[in-house]
Amino acid sequence: MLRAIIADDEQYIIELIISLVNWNDLGISVIGQASTGREALNLIVKEKPEIVISDIRMPGMDGLNLVKNVKELNIETNFILISGHKEFQYAYGAIKYGVEYYMLKPINEKELVRNLVQITDKIKSKEAEASRMEDIIGNSRERFLRDIVNIPQSICSQSNESLKKEFQLNYNYSKFRLLLLKADYKIVLDEKQKRIIIDQINNLLTASKTPNNYEITSISMTNQVLSLISYDDITVLELFKNAFEEIKLHYSDYCYLTLGIGPQVTSVGELNYKSVMKKIVYRLAYGPNRIIESEVNSFKAFVPLKDESLNTLQKNIELADLEQIISWLESNQAVFLATGLDPYNQYLEAKKCVEYIMNGISNHYKDAGNNPYSQEILDANLYDSYTRQKLFVSLKDYCINAVNDFLAKKASDDTKYVRFAKQYVIDHYSESISLNDISEKIYLNSAYFSTLFKKQTGTSFTDYLINYRIDIAKKLLKESNLKIGEIAAKIGYKSSKHFSKLFSSIAGISPSDYRRLYG
Repeated sequence: MLRAIIADDEQYIIELIISLVNWNDLGISVIGQASTGREALNLIVKEKPEIVISDIRMPGMDGLNLVKNVKELNIETNFILISGHKEFQYAYGAIKYGVEYYMLKPINEKELVRNLVQITDKIKSKEAEASRMEDIIGNSRERFLRDIVNIPQSICSQSNESLKKEFQLNYNYSKFRLLLLKADYKIVLDEKQKRIIIDQINNLLTASKTPNNYEITSISMTNQVLSLISYDDITVLELFKNAFEEIKLHYSDYCYLTLGIGPQVTSVGELNYKSVMKKIVYRLAYGPNRIIESEVNSFKAFVPLKDESLNTLQKNIELADLEQIISWLESNQAVFLATGLDPYNQYLEAKKCVEYIMNGISNHYKDAGNNPYSQEILDANLYDSYTRQKLFVSLKDYCINAVNDFLAKKASDDTKYVRFAKQYVIDHYSESISLNDISEKIYLNSAYFSTLFKKQTGTSFTDYLINYRIDIAKKLLKESNLKIGEIAAKIGYKSSKHFSKLFSSIAGISPSDYRRLYG
């Protein structure tokens, strides 16, 4: 609802104006009246209405001086000036101060309503444009934050002025910081529930602020909110620290919250996501549910794992040797669990292990379909660890689960290959079939498939094929009048002599004797 003030030294004129308009239909509320220019000015300063309807001639301060004073105070409002005179100087004075609406007495109802409609339309259009520009600026700044995270090299390669232009980063303040608020969940929540919590936290951080002495842009990410604040007064940080404590209390049943505060910089080009993300990783040492602003440099020198050792881990994963994998992890656990080491280096070392683990896992899946594991998922699991113990367990569990999953998949695939071979024999026993034929169809080495088939069934593929064909032959000998040679051809043998020899070796009697006994 827009707000209007009416100023005239004649009360009946005010009442007339009020009576001529259906204010509610126009979305306007008359919030005040004034009988002098000075009184009107005080009311405008206090209420800052969108619309002022004022007589030009009033005692003490006339309408033109009222407009002049309001403009000098930078109060944005829309004036409709009313005059009982047609003199040009009044109209010229109104134009001089940017007044678009000028009416003569007696007041015409249609003209008044038309002027009010034009003002409301102009205000709505201006608000819509401002909202559109705010969305454009907001979206550009959010894109800047995402690029800081995802393609920092692109940001680093641009000048400060270039970044300001591309991402609408013309903030009103001279200092900048990144804030990162990370959620570590205490209870099991699905992804939708986690997203709701993060979006709520984002809204709380960017809610209307008092005092209005900073700007903030925030984006919701996976389990965290990244914010860019611009300010001049360093005490603004206390506002966010206090807000964090309130938010932490509000969500205490669901998650731990950690607030990382990045270093202060004086240009947007200096902003660095890694510097604030590092603060979050430091909760490995300090624990979650706190503000981490400074770094401690009293940690012992960090000795990274040697490539030779990491290659051993990769080889054990390639061999799916769980016993050796667990042994390797336990023998190197101090690298990840030692309390005297820099937690960020421990986190980076865990990420380095991930590269070798993924190489080992990828080698498993070269001939076994698409790899269901991704480095991004494992990296995310490490980042979600909020103690050193959880970091190590995350690494260990991932190795063990990946190998177990592959072994289970391999066993399932082995069974699948044997099932395929058996079904192929059922469908094609009358055709020429060889071990190589089946191996080519399932893309396995024939020697490997031969071993696999015997392991799964207890017999070789060739013996299985012969026995299946002989079983079909027995049925035909019992139930048909087909000649021995015709039966041989039906089950895939061109030579009746060869068929009779095979039949006798398995059944213990010749095909002819079998028919006489059972036919």
